[in-house]
Amino acid sequence: MQPIIRLPVPTPYPVGPVNSYLINSRPYTLVDPGPNTEKARAALVEGLTRAGLRLEQIERIVITHGHSDHASLAGWVKSRSGAPILAHPYELAKLTGGYDVWRDVEPFLRAGGMPEKVLDYLRATVDPVPPMKLAPSDISPLEDGELLAAGDDWLEVLHLPGHSVGHVGLYGRGDFLAGDFLLPDITPNPVMEPDPGHGGKRSESLRQYLASLDRVAALDVRTVWPGHGEPFGGVTVLVDRIRKHHTRRLDHILSFFGEEWVTPYGITARVYPTLDDFNVFLGFSEVAGHLDLLKEQGRLVCRDDGGVLYLRRAPDMTAKAG
Repeated sequence: MQPIIRLPVPTPYPVGPVNSYLINSRPYTLVDPGPNTEKARAALVEGLTRAGLRLEQIERIVITHGHSDHASLAGWVKSRSGAPILAHPYELAKLTGGYDVWRDVEPFLRAGGMPEKVLDYLRATVDPVPPMKLAPSDISPLEDGELLAAGDDWLEVLHLPGHSVGHVGLYGRGDFLAGDFLLPDITPNPVMEPDPGHGGKRSESLRQYLASLDRVAALDVRTVWPGHGEPFGGVTVLVDRIRKHHTRRLDHILSFFGEEWVTPYGITARVYPTLDDFNVFLGFSEVAGHLDLLKEQGRLVCRDDGGVLYLRRAPDMTAKAG
């Protein structure tokens, strides 16, 4: 496999630039082209030019996940290169315009006790990047364990749900193209979305993410090529740090519970009292993922009241806290 070339691309989001990656061997492959904005298009073309390649020479586009900062430029690249777009089937709705985040997660937000005025506030948020509307025929499915040719080598497709239900990484000879699965400075958000395998249910994103961590930790990864930030090593140390972070976060969230019944939204407002804009949803996703684990561990009990979930400390936990 020839060198992996990082091509930073600007985004209009607080996270800053996203990394697009050129796998500089035949078939020339672009991983996560970036957001569909004029600045991103210019930066991508400039980066490819510096690498000695024209946009028209791209032969394959791989999407790690369907979030707009990573994926929405794929249609533009395809229109100029003719390259096929490869993504996990679970990301198809995001890429083809069939996914409306508020429509699809609203039942979970309501069940978590989110007030109507907050739902209205979230519905009014506008993504600065135009929605993706690729044709389903434009996308070829990537399956877990599939091997993609890269020069004389291969990249293995790893389905790593947690940040997104269809998130994939690419692994080969110690290199791991990680998308948003591993980042050097932040812990990926376990974004709330429907479970594609169980209609009407919420995906337990944090549980999935932690299971995916086990899988990556078992690989011989020498260099992580993340979706944001500089490439890095030390995966074992990072995985341990992420696990400790979530252990501390579980204890922190549990500390807001007592004998009173509280909704997930009520706890989110206590844990993150100053969130605004889209961050309200991200905070709610973070808390919901940890509540799943706290319930599984028997540290919380729950009840349903008119379709809304209420939780409190398990009786033995309340006694220990006193």
